[in-house]
Amino acid sequence: MIYWGLQSADPSDYFGKTIQVQKFIVTNHPLSKEKVDVYVYVADHKPIGGTSHPHGDASDGGYWSIDGKTLEELQDQPFQEWREHWVEKYTNTTQN
Repeated sequence: MIYWGLQSADPSDYFGKTIQVQKFIVTNHPLSKEKVDVYVYVADHKPIGGTSHPHGDASDGGYWSIDGKTLEELQDQPFQEWREHWVEKYTNTTQN
């Protein structure tokens, strides 16, 4: 859920498709001039987005888009509001 919140792509466009993830280690990234791990998401042989974090950082201290933005910067709303909208949109709420 959080990884999709860091993308500009709508997840529903990729339902039923395989998303491949390719890792790169880069320098001079918006997160750091030092090494940064960048994960590029690929569908149908085309990049659709990705995530990044400082290289070697094993903490679970944050998530960033491929270009180093936070979820709040990309979604233009606080995390809790975004999460509630996500759950409402992507959770099957119908009962049998």
